[in-house]
Amino acid sequence: MNALDHFSIPYKGLGIGLHQFTFEVDNSFFAAFDDAVLSNGVFVAKLDLDKRSDHSIMNFQIAGHTNTNCDRCLADIDLPVEGSYTLHLKFSEEVSEDDEIVFVHPDVSIINVAKYIYDVIGVSLPMTKVYDCENDEEPRCNNKVLGLLESDDKSDISDDPPPSPWDQLKGMDFDK
Repeated sequence: MNALDHFSIPYKGLGIGLHQFTFEVDNSFFAAFDDAVLSNGVFVAKLDLDKRSDHSIMNFQIAGHTNTNCDRCLADIDLPVEGSYTLHLKFSEEVSEDDEIVFVHPDVSIINVAKYIYDVIGVSLPMTKVYDCENDEEPRCNNKVLGLLESDDKSDISDDPPPSPWDQLKGMDFDK
């Protein structure tokens, strides 16, 4: 059995209307993807599938966390991640997809949404992996690193401009 099999929806058997699904994502989910951006995490993905006669609308909402290094202090943190995305499902003889529309064959009976959940998690990751951990019971921030970054000790820095290599030539008499 494939680790992604339980992300399949029996699409053909669904009636017209709104259908809700909840999926749990863990480390085995990410291991099933080659060249994964994430290798670990615990997420809950909710899917509201609005099936209509000529197309469907899939609204994904994810919430969870991934274990990574803080970009500010390099400590090991559980980075909270939340996101949502809407995807339109349309029928066509040619199967293709772009950013917001997926074209599937009209005879499709099962739709696996694992790739779409993976994509929603990937685009929901913040560019800078930091969060306000001061409110945690046990903040993981590396205060030593933060102290070095926020240090006011600028004794090595002078307000004077750096010496120029031409300063030695000033005042020399070149007429001799």
